[in-house]
Amino acid sequence: QNVFVRDLVAWPGIGERVFVGTGVGPFETGDGGDSWISRVGDLPPSFSVHAMALVPGAPFTMFVGNDSLGVYRTVDGGNTWVAKNTGLTGPFVHALHVDATNPAVVYASLDTLNCAGCHGVFKSTNGGDTWAPARTGLPVAEVRALAQDAANPSVLFCGVYGGGVFESQNGGASWQPVANQNGLSSLRVRALAVDGALRTIYAGTENGVAALTNYPVTGVGPEPPLALALNAWPTPLRGGPLTVSFTLTPSGPVAVGVYDVTGARVRMLAVQPAETAGVHRLTWDGRDDRGHEAVPGLYFLRLTTGTGVRSMRVVLLGR
Repeated sequence: QNVFVRDLVAWPGIGERVFVGTGVGPFETGDGGDSWISRVGDLPPSFSVHAMALVPGAPFTMFVGNDSLGVYRTVDGGNTWVAKNTGLTGPFVHALHVDATNPAVVYASLDTLNCAGCHGVFKSTNGGDTWAPARTGLPVAEVRALAQDAANPSVLFCGVYGGGVFESQNGGASWQPVANQNGLSSLRVRALAVDGALRTIYAGTENGVAALTNYPVTGVGPEPPLALALNAWPTPLRGGPLTVSFTLTPSGPVAVGVYDVTGARVRMLAVQPAETAGVHRLTWDGRDDRGHEAVPGLYFLRLTTGTGVRSMRVVLLGR
């Protein structure tokens, strides 16, 4: 037994279901830690997990990162694992993050230990099959943490050990220091958390926690958020219908659909070539276009208008 734990990932909406990354691989609990199930599968022996990222589903997809073997991925709930390192320039992975609106987009950060060119953030747009650097503007230093503003998914943050907190407003294409690091009593950042609703970023450093509110978000103003406003409740969804609310300004074409983690359409909820401006509501009963109950797992609600697209995650639980 190895109880050295570096990372924790909770299943969205289910407080008792948690994954931990140990010195010998990932484990899962479904009862709040009273018992644990190995998800090590066929990972290399003594695979010490430094980072994890989860795509909920039945079965779930998970990425794990190691300090010497890079990234491995499972698409069958931890039974089998495959190395996914094409394009990564080093084997030491500090952090992994799956995009809040597109599960095929994954971010990884690397350590610079004994490895020239390994610094910064790498991005995959095909579920980890290939990676490319996404580090323009970052210093040559290890990135210990990654976080995303789910309310503005193009906004990413990374914690640079010795460099502070950096922000990307274009999905990792370029980075800039946040507030010129003012207020950080230590630039050795080890952890990050984002509250997108309050536009607040929290940084865990070697000298405590610092917070910054009203970080910059390109295009945030009265019109764009209103034109693309999308909300749904309850989520996670069990049994009852999902209520969907969206606001349209100005009037124009609208499509609202539910999609699975592969991007395939599950249910089209509304298609209007000329919807009126204002607030609109509709519901999803948890069924697909053929009337069959959708399997439990992660889905994406997508609002498409003439002015842009807004997406959000929806977790469907078993009835």
